[in-house]
Amino acid sequence: RENLKNSSPCWLWTIRFFWGSLEMLAEAKDSGIARLAERIRDRRLPKCHDVHPRLRAAVKGGSDEAKAISRLEEKIKRRLTEWNEKNSQAEPRVFLDSPERDPYSRSEDKGPFNRIYIKDQNGKVSNIAEYSPTVAAVRPFEAFRAYRYDDDKEAQDVVERTIKDVVRGASHG
Repeated sequence: RENLKNSSPCWLWTIRFFWGSLEMLAEAKDSGIARLAERIRDRRLPKCHDVHPRLRAAVKGGSDEAKAISRLEEKIKRRLTEWNEKNSQAEPRVFLDSPERDPYSRSEDKGPFNRIYIKDQNGKVSNIAEYSPTVAAVRPFEAFRAYRYDDDKEAQDVVERTIKDVVRGASHG
C-alpha cells in the first residue's frame, strides 16, 4: 500500500479504472466474461501447474532434451485439449500457456533496448554477445503451464494425472 501512495496519479487512475470496470463486467450479458470478471474481482484466480520443470526432471538432460520435452509437452497439450473439448461448457476448464521469453536479444530488429552495447579500447561499439560467451550462450526461457480453478477438483485431478502419466511413459521408454 505504501508503494501505491507514492505512485504517479496516472498509475493510480489506471488501477482504479481496472478494478472499477470489473463490477460492470461482472454484470455482462456474456456469461463467460461475467464469470471471469467475478473471479478476478473476488480474487479467485486460476491455480497453476508448472509443467516444464517436471518434464525437464523426467528427461534428465539427455542429448536431445529440448526435443524430448517438446514431445512430452505436445502429448500433454493434446490430452488436456481433448479433455477440455469433451468436458467444458461455456469456457475451458483448463487453460494452457506456453510462453517463450528471450532474456537477451541478439537481433537488431527487436529495438535498441533489448541489447547491451559496450565500447572497446579502440572506441568500437559492439554487442556484448560478441565478447561474452556467457551472454552468447543465454537461451530463451521456456515454460509450459496448465491452469484450472481451485473449486474444480475434477480438472485438478485430470491435469495431475495427465502430467504423471506422460512423465511415467517418458521414464519407461
